[in-house]
Amino acid sequence: MIEVNKIYFMDALELLKQVTDKSIDLVLIDPPYFQVMKSDWKGRKHKWDCQYDNLKDYISWIGIIGKEVKRILKDNGSFYIFADDKICAYVQVELDKIFTLLNSITWVKPNNLTIKGWNVYRSYAPITEKILFYSNEWDISSGKMIADKILDDKSDTKGLSVFGILEN
Repeated sequence: MIEVNKIYFMDALELLKQVTDKSIDLVLIDPPYFQVMKSDWKGRKHKWDCQYDNLKDYISWIGIIGKEVKRILKDNGSFYIFADDKICAYVQVELDKIFTLLNSITWVKPNNLTIKGWNVYRSYAPITEKILFYSNEWDISSGKMIADKILDDKSDTKGLSVFGILEN
């Protein structure tokens, strides 16, 4: 059983599988970006961002995470996912199969130049990060809003609302 107010240092997917169905109001994840940070300007390797051999495997993993998030979110739950500019479109296409996209947010990070894209001389400075904001309020298959349950829901609100995940 997942404990409230505790940070878990484990694989996010394994933790998600332990969470009760429709018990979470908000999920915010910042997954690896798929080979954006192979190494930094100091030569340090970043294995966390190079876990997948190809983009197809990475996007498949995003879909698996999305399905677990869909399962644990309450009907009116919200889901935010960070994504690198160069793969954000692929992430969005995969998650649009599961959720309703409400906003694509661009976070301007002017101090990011020295961290991300330090060795890419043929493109503009990567000073932004994408955040996709999804809703669980729509039934994708029918195109109908799940409003009746939201408006009449008198369920216990003492359940989990936020949990933390750190990745090594």
